[in-house]
Amino acid sequence: MLNEAARAEARLRMRELAGAKVPVMLFLDRLAGLTLERRADGGDAGELGD
Repeated sequence: MLNEAARAEARLRMRELAGAKVPVMLFLDRLAGLTLERRADGGDAGELGD
């Protein structure tokens, strides 16, 4: 199980990706899409701001 520092780091990185001012997939030409999804401990998906 992840410790709190790892969770905080993951949340930070997800917010950075979601709020990026430049296209995240700019150099990822083999990637058709990118979905950022945060799941609660119970497995329910939620918005990044939740």
